[in-house]
Order: sequence, then C-alpha cells, then structure tokens
Amino acid sequence: DPNVFFKSSEAEGVLIVCAWVDDLLVAASTEKLFDKFVSVLKKSFKLTIDKEPEDYLQMQVSRDVPNKRLKMHQGGYARKLLENFQMQNANPSKIPFVCDTLPVPSDVVPDEECPYMELVGSLIWMLRTRPDLQIYVNKLTRYMTRYNQEVYSFALKVLKYIRGTINDGIVYDMSSSGNFEYGQGVVCSFEVDSNWGGSVEDSKSTTGWLLKLNDSVVGSQTKNQSRPAISSLEAEFNGLEFVCREVEWTCDFLTELEINVPKPVQVFQD
Repeated sequence: DPNVFFKSSEAEGVLIVCAWVDDLLVAASTEKLFDKFVSVLKKSFKLTIDKEPEDYLQMQVSRDVPNKRLKMHQGGYARKLLENFQMQNANPSKIPFVCDTLPVPSDVVPDEECPYMELVGSLIWMLRTRPDLQIYVNKLTRYMTRYNQEVYSFALKVLKYIRGTINDGIVYDMSSSGNFEYGQGVVCSFEVDSNWGGSVEDSKSTTGWLLKLNDSVVGSQTKNQSRPAISSLEAEFNGLEFVCREVEWTCDFLTELEINVPKPVQVFQD
C-alpha cells in the first residue's frame, strides 16, 4: 500500500506509519522509537502530537488495552451527515432498503435537482468502518449519471438505517489470543459469496467478500463481476477468482510488514 511505511530493526523494534496527506497514524513497539521518529520530523515540520489518538480521518478510535480490544467507528461523521441532509430526526429503519426494489437504471429519467452524488460520495467514505453498508452503496453508485428523486429517496433510506446504528463500527478483538511477538499469531481468512445475474440490465453477478485477521474484519468490498455467468456455479467461481487476487495482495502486504501468515489461507465459499 503506497500510504504505509515500515521500519524494523532488532535493536529498536518496529515502526509503522500510515500517511494520508498531512495526517499520520504511527504505531511503534516502544515509546523510545516513537519519540525518536517524532524528533526527526520536528526538524522539518510543525507537528501536533496525540499519543492516544481518538480521531483519525473522521474515524473515532477507542482502545481497551487491558482487554486487548480496539474499536473504530464513524459516529461523529455520521451525525454530521444526518444534519447535512436534515435526517437527524428521521425514524430509524432496521435495513436500508430491499435491493431489488430499485428502478432499472436505463428507465430512470435524470433529475439533477437533488444532491444525490454528494450523498453517495459521503456514504462511500463511511465504508471504511461500515462493511454492512457495502452492498447498498454498491447499488447506489450505479446511478451516478442517471438519478432522480426516486433514486435519491433510496439513498436517504440508508441514512435512516445509519440513524439507528450510528456508533456501529469494526471491533478488533485479540482477547482470546496469546502474548505473541510482533508478526506472530496472525491467522488470515476470507469469506466470499456471489449472487447470480443480479443486475437486471446486463445480467452480471455481484461478489462480496470479507477479510478477517483472527476473526476480526479488517477489509471488505462489493464488486460487480466483469462478465455475465451462465450458471450460479460460474458466478461463484468468478467471485473466487477475484478473491484469490486479494489473498495474494494481502499476503504480500503482510509479509512486507514482517507478519507471518500461516499457509494455506482459508477462503470460505458456499
């Protein structure tokens, strides 16, 4: 990943830096290594340091060190989003919407009077901590060039769902793991599924997958398949083909960070 920088030495330990423009998230195995890194940066830049970050790129971070748990969510961003679209007092819904009830994109008469692209773009940003929104946002992005008030109402339904799940996010739970050295004790697995011919317009299928490290979700995506499948079996294999590329990338990335991934990697598919 071009935004992640890594340094490791037996004498000093491990330092990982995630960079997004001028925001850095730093993880160091020792406070001495962290202080050394900061002192070098201070020679060239003015810095604001938060040794226990609670907010990063509009994501809230809360750590429970004794119980080895970390939660990331976007509750603050979600509240601003609800206010921006006057949905802060909307009645919460249990699901965003039923995907099959969306109109066929080619039948939509465009109406650019609604802030559809702004809303969907904001929902895309929430996918960093909300894998439960993936399929709904995937459906909505198919209307970025053809939308109207009817399609916009479906996007607002997602906000109603967020209204009732505002602080939901991802929990990284290592409480059941032993006290391993850095790079050890990590088990990587994937879960993947595909529908068959889910797109009414072109009969293409959709694949969704989750990446787990030690049973904690660390990545997810929903993607339209590039070609129609002639059977449900082919749709599932097309999804596996895509996920196998993700397995390869993930293993390469973790290896670069000197994290040992036991092989073979498990991929769960129905």
